[in-house]
Amino acid sequence: MTKILFSIIILIFFNIFCTFNCNAKSTKGPLPIHIKSDKMEALDKDGRVIFIGNVTATRGDLTIKADRLEVLYEVSEKDKGRSGGKRFVKKLVAKGHVKIIDGKRTGTADQAIYDKVRNKIILIGNAQVWEGPNRISGAKITLFENEQKSVVEGGPGSKVEAVVFPEE
Repeated sequence: MTKILFSIIILIFFNIFCTFNCNAKSTKGPLPIHIKSDKMEALDKDGRVIFIGNVTATRGDLTIKADRLEVLYEVSEKDKGRSGGKRFVKKLVAKGHVKIIDGKRTGTADQAIYDKVRNKIILIGNAQVWEGPNRISGAKITLFENEQKSVVEGGPGSKVEAVVFPEE
């Protein structure tokens, strides 16, 4: 049971958040990330880019939808003080009606955080992950990438729920 849940969660979130940081390529080069929103604020001094309102980010078959998507980054040491230097993503924070779709896998929550420095992914508030009919839900789902460990927590008045359909 734990192995199935972990597999579902790791597949969804590794694919979702890695696409913003890994060098995924198509047959014609790296896959572009396409982000649409009502507004974008670039706060280079703070190392943040914020997409606000009806945010849809796509890369290949992956789609992330939210009310707000904040990308926190840092500039490489050798490029500090120069415009156009290399930037490395430290953290992604999606807030409000978060929905992540990757093929047959879907995750939803009030908020999703990818902390690249700590190698963990957190879904907070009405968190659910499902693949086909299999579903896990809780108040908070945390995936520790390096430890191949996941923790699903209930909240006040709610329990963790898993619905798994065994393969015949």
